[in-house]
Amino acid sequence: MNGRHRGQVSSLLRLGTCLVATVATAGCVYYNGMYNARHFAGQAERSEHLGRTSEAADRWRIAEIHAESVVTRHPRSKWVGEAQLVRARALVHLESWTMAAIAAEQARRVVHSEEERREAWLYLGLADVGMHQTEPAVNALDSAALTKDPKRRSEAYLARGRVLLAAGRPSDALVDLRQSRAVDAIFERARAALAEGDVDLAGSTADTVAQRVEYQEQRWLPFLDSLANHDSAAARRLTDVIVARADVRSGPKARLLLADGDRRLAAGQDSAAAARFAQIRALVPDSVESRIADLRQVRLDLRVAPTPADLAPLRRRLVIIALAGGSPTAEATDLVRLVDYSDSLAGLPGPADAWWFLRGELLRDSIGARQAAANVFGLMPAQFPDSPWTPKGILAAIALGHPAADSLRALLDARYASSPYTVAAAGGLEGADRFTVLEDSLRTTLDLLRPAAAQPGNVAGPQDDVPTRGRNPAIQRPRPQPGRPAPRPTLDP
Repeated sequence: MNGRHRGQVSSLLRLGTCLVATVATAGCVYYNGMYNARHFAGQAERSEHLGRTSEAADRWRIAEIHAESVVTRHPRSKWVGEAQLVRARALVHLESWTMAAIAAEQARRVVHSEEERREAWLYLGLADVGMHQTEPAVNALDSAALTKDPKRRSEAYLARGRVLLAAGRPSDALVDLRQSRAVDAIFERARAALAEGDVDLAGSTADTVAQRVEYQEQRWLPFLDSLANHDSAAARRLTDVIVARADVRSGPKARLLLADGDRRLAAGQDSAAAARFAQIRALVPDSVESRIADLRQVRLDLRVAPTPADLAPLRRRLVIIALAGGSPTAEATDLVRLVDYSDSLAGLPGPADAWWFLRGELLRDSIGARQAAANVFGLMPAQFPDSPWTPKGILAAIALGHPAADSLRALLDARYASSPYTVAAAGGLEGADRFTVLEDSLRTTLDLLRPAAAQPGNVAGPQDDVPTRGRNPAIQRPRPQPGRPAPRPTLDP
């Protein structure tokens, strides 16, 4: 081969190398961009399925970053449409609704097939749902539901059903939710039936979910609260069904039982609530849920403690709960100090009848020890027969169900018939001015006494056996403690 031919061959080889390098560079758009975007999107979905929400969010962010790099660096690439779809999907899962809507709209304009456009409509509809744009969401999901892909079609029906349910159209929502094959659609059908007022359908549908579908605590707790508002027996039965499942862990079971116990408390079913709390202690004895159940039980026992002296063993149980730590500590500590505060009032110098009445109020309103409060109020005729506030104490004792209510009522009529409190209780209008003066006098006296009671050394009983948490609650005006857990938001329309 002469020199000229060798030069031509060399030039061809260099040209071939350049072409290969160019193709390889173009291929990196997919392998280094789209491959990673799709890979991390798939991992994110698996993490979500396993309930690892934080891990899933991290992977969705990585998927979105890789997809965006394809769009930014290679805007004319044939993979831009697919990259925008991955971006839109990731941003929907990250709840970046505005950015998701922009990515979905851009994808809809650049993708090549009708099915890809249906997918873009789905993400656009989900983004509109997140932005509470009901009509645009329904319109977008109408187009998405025409897809031939069964999984995306089910997702579109599920999303549209949720939108219609949120918009107060449960009947229309049920139509869509029945067409979805997504597992979540079964649960949503129960919600829609409940919103429509069909408690039987809601209960039977939820029963299917409770027995077969993977348990998701964040959905079940508010749903059961809503169901209990219509049918408490159904809510209790579904709780038992889930608790009996072997695939639900002990922690979620305990929280489910705790929620049901709280519902029983709110309904005044104290024995049923106590049974739930006992279940929790047996299921997870060394746990925060168990200590919360202990605290709930102590509150139940406080209600029926006959006298202030019977609060001593309950105080010891509260100390154990407080020292164990966790979320029940603050409430248990406050209760201990309020019990100590109530004990101290009987021995403080000053107007003993006012201290005594304040003690009864504290036991009744702040501690929830209603029978002990009735005992304190009921002793006022013996302790302070001439106090102007004794008739008010007698009336309070009667209202709290004092066991000697009939005798107290007779004493009120015989000894304190002329008291403004007795007259007012009987419905009389005479003496209204005297009643107002007496009430104002009592409230003024109590308001003056509370700061004095809070001075160092005035709170009797050992105070160093419970954790210190900021200011001593005894130094503050006793706050009303309802004795019942605060209700959680439900799914009622």
